[in-house]
Amino acid sequence: MSHYYRSITSPRHDGRDLLHRVYRNSTYVPFADKDDILHQIRGRKEEYHRYKAALSAWCDAKSFTINGGNYNFVLKKDMSHRDKLFDMIPCYNKSVMLYILDPNREANCYCDGILKFLDIWMYRQWFEPYKSDIDFERYIARTTLLRWKKDAQKPSLEEINKFHKGLCHDLTDGMLRDMPSESVDYLKKRHLDTQNGTFETEEDIIATFKDVYVVQPTFRSFFIVMQHTQGFKEGPFRAGDVGDIPVYLVCTECHNEFHDRETYSDIMGPCCSIHTTLKAAIRFIMNLERKQPAAKKTLPCRLKYRAIREYETIDIEKEAEAMGWKTEWHGKFPLDQPCSTWVDRNKYTEWTGAGAVKHASKVVCAIKYLGTTRRKVPLDHWWWYDSSDIRPTVTLDMFAIRLACLLFLYCICVSYLFGSL
Repeated sequence: MSHYYRSITSPRHDGRDLLHRVYRNSTYVPFADKDDILHQIRGRKEEYHRYKAALSAWCDAKSFTINGGNYNFVLKKDMSHRDKLFDMIPCYNKSVMLYILDPNREANCYCDGILKFLDIWMYRQWFEPYKSDIDFERYIARTTLLRWKKDAQKPSLEEINKFHKGLCHDLTDGMLRDMPSESVDYLKKRHLDTQNGTFETEEDIIATFKDVYVVQPTFRSFFIVMQHTQGFKEGPFRAGDVGDIPVYLVCTECHNEFHDRETYSDIMGPCCSIHTTLKAAIRFIMNLERKQPAAKKTLPCRLKYRAIREYETIDIEKEAEAMGWKTEWHGKFPLDQPCSTWVDRNKYTEWTGAGAVKHASKVVCAIKYLGTTRRKVPLDHWWWYDSSDIRPTVTLDMFAIRLACLLFLYCICVSYLFGSL
Protein backbone atom coordinates (compact mmCIF):
# COMPACT_ATOMS: atom_id res chain seq x y z
CA MET A 1 0.00 0.00 0.00
CA SER A 2 1.32 3.43 -0.87
CA HIS A 3 2.07 5.96 1.85
CA TYR A 4 1.18 9.61 1.80
CA TYR A 5 2.44 12.50 3.85
CA ARG A 6 0.20 14.93 5.63
CA SER A 7 1.32 17.94 7.60
CA ILE A 8 0.02 19.09 10.97
CA THR A 9 0.62 22.38 12.68
CA SER A 10 3.57 22.83 15.03
CA PRO A 11 5.57 25.87 16.19
CA ARG A 12 8.94 24.08 16.07
CA HIS A 13 11.08 23.79 12.97
CA ASP A 14 13.86 21.32 13.72
CA GLY A 15 14.30 17.89 12.19
CA ARG A 16 13.12 15.92 15.21
CA ASP A 17 9.81 17.70 15.27
CA LEU A 18 9.41 17.40 11.51
CA LEU A 19 9.29 13.63 11.77
CA HIS A 20 6.29 14.06 14.10
CA ARG A 21 4.73 16.92 12.16
CA VAL A 22 4.84 15.17 8.80
CA TYR A 23 3.71 11.63 9.22
CA ARG A 24 2.79 8.63 7.08
CA ASN A 25 -0.76 7.43 6.72
CA SER A 26 -1.14 3.75 5.84
CA THR A 27 -4.39 4.24 3.93
CA TYR A 28 -5.36 6.19 0.87
CA VAL A 29 -6.53 9.66 1.83
CA PRO A 30 -8.16 11.50 -1.08
CA PHE A 31 -7.50 15.22 -1.21
CA ALA A 32 -10.21 17.57 -2.42
CA ASP A 33 -7.81 20.45 -3.03
CA LYS A 34 -5.88 20.46 -6.31
CA ASP A 35 -2.95 22.25 -4.65
CA ASP A 36 -2.68 19.54 -1.99
CA ILE A 37 -2.35 16.82 -4.63
CA LEU A 38 0.30 18.72 -6.57
CA HIS A 39 2.17 19.33 -3.32
CA GLN A 40 2.12 15.62 -2.49
CA ILE A 41 3.28 14.53 -5.95
CA ARG A 42 6.09 17.08 -5.98
CA GLY A 43 7.09 15.73 -2.57
CA ARG A 44 7.38 12.21 -3.98
CA LYS A 45 9.65 13.50 -6.74
CA GLU A 46 11.73 15.44 -4.19
CA GLU A 47 12.08 12.28 -2.13
CA TYR A 48 13.55 10.41 -5.10
CA HIS A 49 15.81 13.35 -5.96
CA ARG A 50 17.12 13.43 -2.37
CA TYR A 51 17.85 9.72 -2.62
CA LYS A 52 19.77 10.22 -5.89
CA ALA A 53 21.63 13.24 -4.49
CA ALA A 54 22.86 11.10 -1.62
CA LEU A 55 24.11 8.52 -4.12
CA SER A 56 25.99 11.31 -5.91
CA ALA A 57 27.84 12.00 -2.67
CA TRP A 58 28.24 8.41 -1.46
CA CYS A 59 30.06 7.30 -4.58
CA ASP A 60 32.27 4.33 -5.41
CA ALA A 61 36.00 4.99 -5.30
CA LYS A 62 38.10 4.91 -8.46
CA SER A 63 41.67 3.69 -8.49
CA PHE A 64 43.98 6.30 -9.97
CA THR A 65 46.31 3.93 -11.81
CA ILE A 66 46.63 5.90 -15.00
CA ASN A 67 50.04 5.42 -16.57
CA GLY A 68 51.68 8.82 -16.78
CA GLY A 69 48.37 10.54 -16.16
CA ASN A 70 46.94 9.38 -19.48
CA TYR A 71 43.31 8.39 -19.44
CA ASN A 72 42.37 5.12 -21.09
CA PHE A 73 38.94 5.06 -22.65
CA VAL A 74 36.57 3.76 -21.32
CA LEU A 75 36.98 4.39 -17.60
CA LYS A 76 36.46 0.78 -16.49
CA LYS A 77 37.25 -1.58 -19.33
CA ASP A 78 36.69 -4.68 -17.22
CA MET A 79 33.05 -3.76 -16.53
CA SER A 80 30.03 -4.76 -18.54
CA HIS A 81 28.35 -2.01 -20.55
CA ARG A 82 25.39 -2.02 -18.17
CA ASP A 83 27.69 -1.57 -15.15
CA LYS A 84 29.51 1.23 -16.97
CA LEU A 85 26.21 2.98 -17.56
CA PHE A 86 25.26 2.59 -13.91
CA ASP A 87 28.62 4.09 -12.89
CA MET A 88 28.71 6.94 -15.40
CA ILE A 89 25.12 8.15 -15.71
CA PRO A 90 25.18 9.96 -12.32
CA CYS A 91 27.75 12.33 -13.88
CA TYR A 92 25.18 13.69 -16.33
CA ASN A 93 23.28 16.89 -15.52
CA LYS A 94 25.68 17.81 -12.71
CA SER A 95 27.25 21.27 -12.55
CA VAL A 96 30.70 20.23 -11.37
CA MET A 97 32.79 17.21 -10.36
CA LEU A 98 34.25 17.10 -6.85
CA TYR A 99 37.32 14.85 -6.63
CA ILE A 100 38.30 13.82 -3.10
CA LEU A 101 41.83 12.43 -2.69
CA ASP A 102 41.26 9.48 -0.37
CA PRO A 103 44.28 7.13 -0.32
CA ASN A 104 43.55 5.83 3.21
CA ARG A 105 39.88 4.98 2.59
CA GLU A 106 38.54 7.42 5.17
CA ALA A 107 36.05 9.65 3.35
CA ASN A 108 33.21 7.14 3.12
CA CYS A 109 33.50 5.83 6.69
CA TYR A 110 29.95 5.85 8.04
CA CYS A 111 30.97 6.91 11.56
CA ASP A 112 33.27 9.86 10.93
CA GLY A 113 33.91 10.15 7.19
CA ILE A 114 33.37 13.47 5.46
CA LEU A 115 30.85 12.27 2.86
CA LYS A 116 27.74 12.21 5.06
CA PHE A 117 28.41 15.80 6.19
CA LEU A 118 29.24 16.87 2.66
CA ASP A 119 25.96 15.38 1.45
CA ILE A 120 23.88 17.51 3.84
CA TRP A 121 25.84 20.70 3.22
CA MET A 122 25.87 20.36 -0.56
CA TYR A 123 22.16 19.67 -0.80
CA ARG A 124 21.18 22.77 1.12
CA GLN A 125 23.58 24.94 -0.87
CA TRP A 126 21.78 24.09 -4.11
CA PHE A 127 18.28 22.82 -3.41
CA GLU A 128 15.34 25.21 -3.15
CA PRO A 129 12.17 23.53 -1.81
CA TYR A 130 9.45 23.13 -4.44
CA LYS A 131 11.38 25.34 -6.88
CA SER A 132 14.54 23.53 -8.03
CA ASP A 133 14.66 21.68 -11.33
CA ILE A 134 15.02 18.07 -10.15
CA ASP A 135 14.15 16.07 -13.26
CA PHE A 136 16.75 13.87 -14.95
CA GLU A 137 18.88 13.83 -11.77
CA ARG A 138 19.82 17.51 -12.08
CA TYR A 139 22.14 18.49 -9.21
CA ILE A 140 25.07 20.69 -8.30
CA ALA A 141 27.85 18.10 -8.00
CA ARG A 142 29.00 14.53 -8.42
CA THR A 143 31.59 13.31 -5.91
CA THR A 144 34.37 10.91 -6.90
CA LEU A 145 36.92 9.39 -4.52
CA LEU A 146 40.37 8.98 -6.02
CA ARG A 147 42.70 6.37 -4.53
CA TRP A 148 46.10 5.08 -5.58
CA LYS A 149 48.62 2.46 -4.56
CA LYS A 150 50.83 3.12 -1.55
CA ASP A 151 54.00 3.04 -3.62
CA ALA A 152 52.60 5.55 -6.14
CA GLN A 153 52.70 9.32 -5.93
CA LYS A 154 49.69 11.49 -5.27
CA PRO A 155 48.17 12.55 -8.61
CA SER A 156 48.87 16.13 -9.59
CA LEU A 157 46.19 18.58 -10.68
CA GLU A 158 47.38 18.19 -14.26
CA GLU A 159 47.01 14.40 -14.10
CA ILE A 160 43.54 14.76 -12.64
CA ASN A 161 42.76 17.23 -15.41
CA LYS A 162 43.67 14.64 -18.05
CA PHE A 163 41.56 12.10 -16.18
CA HIS A 164 38.62 14.52 -16.12
CA LYS A 165 38.89 15.35 -19.82
CA GLY A 166 38.85 11.67 -20.66
CA LEU A 167 35.80 11.19 -18.47
CA CYS A 168 33.99 13.99 -20.31
CA HIS A 169 34.95 12.35 -23.62
CA ASP A 170 33.35 9.11 -22.49
CA LEU A 171 30.23 10.88 -21.27
CA THR A 172 29.86 12.90 -24.46
CA ASP A 173 30.35 10.17 -27.02
CA GLY A 174 32.89 7.47 -26.22
CA MET A 175 30.70 5.43 -23.88
CA LEU A 176 27.71 5.53 -26.24
CA ARG A 177 29.58 4.46 -29.35
CA ASP A 178 29.11 0.85 -30.51
CA MET A 179 26.90 0.09 -27.55
CA PRO A 180 25.45 -3.45 -27.42
CA SER A 181 21.73 -3.80 -28.09
CA GLU A 182 20.99 -4.97 -24.55
CA SER A 183 22.62 -1.82 -23.16
CA VAL A 184 20.59 0.38 -25.50
CA ASP A 185 17.47 -1.42 -24.33
CA TYR A 186 18.54 -0.80 -20.73
CA LEU A 187 18.83 2.93 -21.48
CA LYS A 188 15.33 2.96 -22.88
CA LYS A 189 13.68 1.03 -20.03
CA ARG A 190 15.57 2.56 -17.13
CA HIS A 191 16.09 6.17 -18.21
CA LEU A 192 13.79 7.01 -21.11
CA ASP A 193 10.44 5.53 -20.16
CA THR A 194 9.55 8.98 -18.84
CA GLN A 195 9.52 10.35 -22.36
CA ASN A 196 6.54 10.92 -24.56
CA GLY A 197 6.65 9.06 -27.85
CA THR A 198 8.14 5.89 -29.28
CA PHE A 199 11.63 4.95 -30.43
CA GLU A 200 11.87 3.12 -33.73
CA THR A 201 15.63 2.56 -33.86
CA GLU A 202 18.58 2.33 -31.48
CA GLU A 203 19.83 5.61 -32.92
CA ASP A 204 16.58 7.26 -31.78
CA ILE A 205 17.09 5.95 -28.25
CA ILE A 206 20.68 7.19 -28.00
CA ALA A 207 19.78 10.56 -29.55
CA THR A 208 16.95 11.06 -27.07
CA PHE A 209 19.18 10.00 -24.19
CA LYS A 210 21.82 12.55 -25.19
CA ASP A 211 19.09 15.17 -25.41
CA VAL A 212 18.09 14.87 -21.74
CA TYR A 213 21.28 13.51 -20.13
CA VAL A 214 23.90 16.10 -20.94
CA VAL A 215 27.39 17.07 -19.84
CA GLN A 216 26.81 20.54 -18.46
CA PRO A 217 29.25 23.21 -19.74
CA THR A 218 30.48 23.95 -16.21
CA PHE A 219 31.10 20.24 -15.61
CA ARG A 220 33.36 20.15 -18.64
CA SER A 221 35.17 23.40 -17.83
CA PHE A 222 35.74 23.10 -14.06
CA PHE A 223 36.32 20.58 -11.32
CA ILE A 224 37.10 20.77 -7.60
CA VAL A 225 39.82 18.85 -5.76
CA MET A 226 39.59 18.30 -2.00
CA GLN A 227 42.01 16.47 0.29
CA HIS A 228 39.94 16.64 3.48
CA THR A 229 38.56 13.16 4.25
CA GLN A 230 37.89 13.18 8.00
CA GLY A 231 34.46 14.06 9.29
CA PHE A 232 33.62 15.43 12.72
CA LYS A 233 33.49 13.69 16.09
CA GLU A 234 32.11 16.50 18.24
CA GLY A 235 29.11 18.73 17.70
CA PRO A 236 27.31 20.90 17.06
CA PHE A 237 27.54 20.57 13.29
CA ARG A 238 27.70 24.02 11.68
CA ALA A 239 27.61 25.03 8.03
CA GLY A 240 31.13 26.46 8.17
CA ASP A 241 32.52 23.06 9.19
CA VAL A 242 32.14 21.98 5.57
CA GLY A 243 31.99 25.31 3.74
CA ASP A 244 35.40 26.41 5.04
CA ILE A 245 37.25 23.25 3.93
CA PRO A 246 40.16 24.26 1.62
CA VAL A 247 39.92 23.04 -1.97
CA TYR A 248 41.36 23.69 -5.41
CA LEU A 249 39.01 25.04 -8.05
CA VAL A 250 40.47 23.99 -11.39
CA CYS A 251 39.68 25.32 -14.86
CA THR A 252 40.35 22.58 -17.41
CA GLU A 253 41.60 24.98 -20.07
CA CYS A 254 44.20 27.62 -19.20
CA HIS A 255 43.55 31.07 -20.67
CA ASN A 256 46.55 32.75 -19.05
CA GLU A 257 48.98 33.82 -21.76
CA PHE A 258 51.86 33.89 -19.26
CA HIS A 259 51.64 30.16 -18.58
CA ASP A 260 54.27 28.23 -20.53
CA ARG A 261 52.38 25.38 -22.16
CA GLU A 262 55.56 23.60 -23.20
CA THR A 263 57.26 23.35 -19.80
CA TYR A 264 54.38 23.66 -17.38
CA SER A 265 54.60 22.52 -13.78
CA ASP A 266 51.93 20.82 -11.72
CA ILE A 267 50.86 24.13 -10.20
CA MET A 268 51.08 26.42 -13.23
CA GLY A 269 50.07 24.10 -16.05
CA PRO A 270 47.61 24.14 -18.92
CA CYS A 271 44.87 23.87 -16.33
CA CYS A 272 44.51 26.94 -14.14
CA SER A 273 43.76 26.50 -10.45
CA ILE A 274 43.03 28.62 -7.41
CA HIS A 275 43.21 27.67 -3.74
CA THR A 276 39.94 28.62 -2.05
CA THR A 277 37.17 27.22 0.16
CA LEU A 278 34.51 24.73 -0.81
CA LYS A 279 31.77 27.30 -0.23
CA ALA A 280 33.47 29.83 -2.50
CA ALA A 281 34.01 27.22 -5.22
CA ILE A 282 30.40 25.98 -5.16
CA ARG A 283 29.00 29.50 -5.06
CA PHE A 284 31.19 30.42 -8.04
CA ILE A 285 29.72 27.57 -10.10
CA MET A 286 26.17 28.39 -9.03
CA ASN A 287 26.57 32.09 -9.78
CA LEU A 288 28.15 31.31 -13.14
CA GLU A 289 25.14 29.23 -14.14
CA ARG A 290 22.75 31.86 -12.82
CA LYS A 291 24.35 34.87 -14.51
CA GLN A 292 25.65 33.28 -17.71
CA PRO A 293 22.88 31.42 -19.58
CA ALA A 294 25.45 29.85 -21.89
CA ALA A 295 27.07 28.16 -18.87
CA LYS A 296 23.97 26.06 -18.24
CA LYS A 297 22.21 23.84 -20.74
CA THR A 298 18.49 23.84 -20.09
CA LEU A 299 16.88 20.43 -20.23
CA PRO A 300 13.82 20.03 -22.45
CA CYS A 301 10.41 19.92 -20.86
CA ARG A 302 8.86 16.64 -21.94
CA LEU A 303 5.95 14.63 -20.66
CA LYS A 304 7.10 12.70 -17.62
CA TYR A 305 4.74 9.78 -17.17
CA ARG A 306 6.71 8.04 -14.45
CA ALA A 307 8.64 8.97 -11.35
CA ILE A 308 11.04 6.44 -9.87
CA ARG A 309 11.14 6.31 -6.08
CA GLU A 310 14.23 4.33 -5.15
CA TYR A 311 13.41 0.89 -6.62
CA GLU A 312 9.71 1.53 -7.08
CA THR A 313 8.26 2.82 -10.35
CA ILE A 314 5.27 5.08 -9.91
CA ASP A 315 2.82 6.22 -12.56
CA ILE A 316 2.31 9.88 -11.72
CA GLU A 317 -1.16 10.17 -13.24
CA LYS A 318 -2.43 7.05 -11.45
CA GLU A 319 -0.83 8.26 -8.24
CA ALA A 320 -2.64 11.59 -8.58
CA GLU A 321 -5.95 9.84 -9.26
CA ALA A 322 -5.50 7.74 -6.11
CA MET A 323 -5.00 10.97 -4.16
CA GLY A 324 -8.26 12.40 -5.48
CA TRP A 325 -7.35 14.07 -8.77
CA LYS A 326 -10.40 14.23 -11.04
CA THR A 327 -9.99 15.55 -14.56
CA GLU A 328 -13.54 16.90 -14.66
CA TRP A 329 -12.85 18.98 -11.54
CA HIS A 330 -9.14 19.75 -11.64
CA GLY A 331 -8.42 19.63 -15.34
CA LYS A 332 -5.61 17.67 -16.96
CA PHE A 333 -2.67 16.87 -14.71
CA PRO A 334 0.15 19.29 -15.69
CA LEU A 335 2.70 16.73 -16.86
CA ASP A 336 3.68 19.07 -19.68
CA GLN A 337 4.91 21.63 -17.12
CA PRO A 338 8.06 21.37 -14.99
CA CYS A 339 7.32 20.08 -11.51
CA SER A 340 9.11 23.18 -10.20
CA THR A 341 5.92 25.09 -11.09
CA TRP A 342 3.43 22.76 -9.42
CA VAL A 343 3.47 24.01 -5.82
CA ASP A 344 1.96 27.33 -4.74
CA ARG A 345 4.84 28.64 -2.59
CA ASN A 346 2.66 31.36 -1.08
CA LYS A 347 0.38 28.65 0.29
CA TYR A 348 3.06 26.15 1.31
CA THR A 349 5.50 28.42 3.09
CA GLU A 350 7.29 25.62 4.94
CA TRP A 351 9.07 22.68 3.33
CA THR A 352 7.00 19.56 4.03
CA GLY A 353 6.23 16.30 2.28
CA ALA A 354 8.18 13.19 1.42
CA GLY A 355 11.29 15.04 0.26
CA ALA A 356 11.46 17.04 3.49
CA VAL A 357 11.23 13.89 5.58
CA LYS A 358 13.95 12.24 3.50
CA HIS A 359 16.34 15.14 4.05
CA ALA A 360 15.57 15.37 7.77
CA SER A 361 16.30 11.66 8.17
CA LYS A 362 19.67 12.15 6.43
CA VAL A 363 20.57 14.87 8.94
CA VAL A 364 19.51 12.77 11.92
CA CYS A 365 21.54 9.78 10.70
CA ALA A 366 24.60 11.87 9.88
CA ILE A 367 25.03 13.54 13.25
CA LYS A 368 23.99 10.76 15.61
CA TYR A 369 27.63 9.78 16.14
CA LEU A 370 28.71 13.27 17.21
CA GLY A 371 29.91 13.14 20.80
CA THR A 372 28.16 16.21 22.23
CA THR A 373 25.00 16.07 20.12
CA ARG A 374 24.25 12.37 19.97
CA ARG A 375 20.90 11.80 18.26
CA LYS A 376 20.14 15.52 18.35
CA VAL A 377 19.52 17.89 15.48
CA PRO A 378 21.18 21.33 15.52
CA LEU A 379 18.68 24.07 16.18
CA ASP A 380 20.26 26.63 13.87
CA HIS A 381 18.32 26.14 10.68
CA TRP A 382 21.04 26.52 8.04
CA TRP A 383 20.60 22.89 7.00
CA TRP A 384 16.83 23.18 6.72
CA TYR A 385 14.85 26.17 5.45
CA ASP A 386 15.96 29.42 7.03
CA SER A 387 17.53 31.35 4.16
CA SER A 388 15.76 34.64 3.46
CA ASP A 389 16.65 34.55 -0.23
CA ILE A 390 14.80 31.27 -0.82
CA ARG A 391 11.97 31.48 1.69
CA PRO A 392 8.81 32.35 -0.27
CA THR A 393 7.02 35.56 0.50
CA VAL A 394 3.80 35.22 2.47
CA THR A 395 0.87 37.34 1.37
CA LEU A 396 -1.28 38.74 4.19
CA ASP A 397 -4.99 37.95 4.28
CA MET A 398 -6.56 41.40 4.72
CA PHE A 399 -9.97 39.93 5.57
CA ALA A 400 -8.45 37.94 8.42
CA ILE A 401 -6.59 41.02 9.67
CA ARG A 402 -9.78 43.13 9.67
CA LEU A 403 -11.73 40.37 11.41
CA ALA A 404 -9.05 40.11 14.09
CA CYS A 405 -9.17 43.88 14.63
CA LEU A 406 -12.97 43.81 15.00
CA LEU A 407 -12.75 40.96 17.53
CA PHE A 408 -10.11 42.89 19.45
CA LEU A 409 -12.31 46.00 19.58
CA TYR A 410 -15.30 43.87 20.61
CA CYS A 411 -13.33 42.40 23.51
CA ILE A 412 -12.31 45.89 24.65
CA CYS A 413 -15.93 47.09 24.55
CA VAL A 414 -17.18 44.08 26.50
CA SER A 415 -14.47 44.54 29.11
CA TYR A 416 -15.37 48.22 29.44
CA LEU A 417 -19.10 47.48 29.88
CA PHE A 418 -18.51 44.82 32.53
CA GLY A 419 -16.03 47.07 34.27
CA SER A 420 -18.53 49.93 34.51
CA LEU A 421 -21.22 47.77 36.12
